[in-house]
Amino acid sequence: MSPRKSIAGSESGVTLIELMVAVTVLAVLVTVAVPGLQQFILLSGLRSYSNAIAVDAILARSEALKRNRTVKLCISTDGATCAASGAWGDGWIVVDESVPTVISTHAAVKSNFLVNEAADKISLSFPPSGIGVTTANFTVCRADPVGDQERLVQIGVSGMPLITKTTGGGCS
Repeated sequence: MSPRKSIAGSESGVTLIELMVAVTVLAVLVTVAVPGLQQFILLSGLRSYSNAIAVDAILARSEALKRNRTVKLCISTDGATCAASGAWGDGWIVVDESVPTVISTHAAVKSNFLVNEAADKISLSFPPSGIGVTTANFTVCRADPVGDQERLVQIGVSGMPLITKTTGGGCS
């Protein structure tokens, strides 16, 4: 038996030119996709933090009604007690201080986001009636990279939050 001879052109493989074309196409795709992905991640963070504030406001209101006691949404750096000062970006809790019981906690926001309250309030009180809540206007925005897209979370006297997209640049 004689060894098989290869027929010219039947060998499979990738030439250097084909490899270079594939790498160039991949580089172009990555260059186009990465900024869009970063924008998506940043917008997702804005949505996530504004929804977290709104959900905790709704939770505080419903717990006040259920427990027939005043429940607070307040800044908390330790996740256990309301802070006497600080920023909402440091984290917050929903607490029934009369028992005392922490109902919900939220950790500090990531360093490239800011959460500010327009009147620098450190807590919101939700009375047992559900009406006459301490009003607040939270702005959630990007600290880095600074952008013009932000979310405004408005909590009215009824305790129900309203989230709107804004471009005012209200965080600083």
